[in-house]
Amino acid sequence: WPDPGGAGDEPGLAPEDGLSGAAAVAPPDDARPPRTRAERSGPLSEDAFGAMPPAQAEDAILTELAAAPARVDLYGELARVASRRADAEGRFFAVMARVALGRAEPHEVTEARAYAEGWQRTGALSPADLDALLPGAAAGAMKPLWDAIAAPVTKWSARDPGQLGFGRGDRTSARSVNKRHPKLAKAAAAFGAGSFDAYVVETRLGFARAMGGAKPALFLGGDVARVETPAATAALGRELFHLVMQTTSLAVMGAEALAILFGAAAKLADLPLPREAAAVARQHVRQVSDWQRELEKQLPRPQRRALSELAGRIRRDAEAGAALPEPESWRRAIQRAAARAALLLSGDPGAAIRSVEPDGLAGDPSELALDLLAFSVGPTHRELRGRLWSEASS
Repeated sequence: WPDPGGAGDEPGLAPEDGLSGAAAVAPPDDARPPRTRAERSGPLSEDAFGAMPPAQAEDAILTELAAAPARVDLYGELARVASRRADAEGRFFAVMARVALGRAEPHEVTEARAYAEGWQRTGALSPADLDALLPGAAAGAMKPLWDAIAAPVTKWSARDPGQLGFGRGDRTSARSVNKRHPKLAKAAAAFGAGSFDAYVVETRLGFARAMGGAKPALFLGGDVARVETPAATAALGRELFHLVMQTTSLAVMGAEALAILFGAAAKLADLPLPREAAAVARQHVRQVSDWQRELEKQLPRPQRRALSELAGRIRRDAEAGAALPEPESWRRAIQRAAARAALLLSGDPGAAIRSVEPDGLAGDPSELALDLLAFSVGPTHRELRGRLWSEASS
């Protein structure tokens, strides 16, 4: 098989979580660094929103953020509007966006920390809730196409625990996870994860990697298994999402191998490929054929039937102008969804961003960071959070 190409080192933890450490607090005005490109993208008149009724002002700000996510100055306006509406949760996430960007004032960090301590995870997410985390580029026919081939792909990309730095003595069997790691078991249940083995090494702080397949497993550092900090919790949320959505293989498969794999699936089902993936497939004809033969051997009859039925839908969509996205673009969309899952479990946008892109908030925020911040203050996040979190006093 083609070398899948490592996806790089496991995303690490930032030195500080969003609500701890000096990085969360804005420096004095005369000590602040020059404003980034994103912050210079255009001034906002406070009077424009101040003159609107609060609900209208909130809608206007969210609409502007959807159109121009680089307008990071809008989070301060959104926090003020939320205060006018007596919307404590709305203000919390607007402030947390400012914390993630390093622009929060000390009193805002203190306020956010106190608010976060008043909530706990008591609910659970349904499969439909997890699907709601998918951005538009991750929806459509690409996910069902991946689902149809996920089982053999997960098998091919499986890693021995030793390759990840874990041994047999680090393993907790699926039936003992609830007893030895109750917080981990509770978080997994909230995401609808089934049974899994847990490998935990206390000193591998911040490490989290899920492995699907016939015997699902989570490989975790001690802080992640204890669901201890926002950063550790975000890393766990990211991997639980991949485990439940059957996308664990994306962490270890390089862009070229991903294009070859989809080329094989497309050839098997007689599907049109997007331009860039088709070009890669033409350069690796032998490998595409090898993977196609393996898919034919490995896919059970129900998956092959599902693939055949899906092919008709994809061809009709292509004829209507809705072609499949490039595999790498789809992978990036799945990463954005994983960051949203990390946010849901941790409640910390900065920690969620860094769990997927460690440098996503360094300098100008990355596209993933801007997407996550805008999502964090939007209605879909608020609705899903309401299913997972409740006030500690309730």
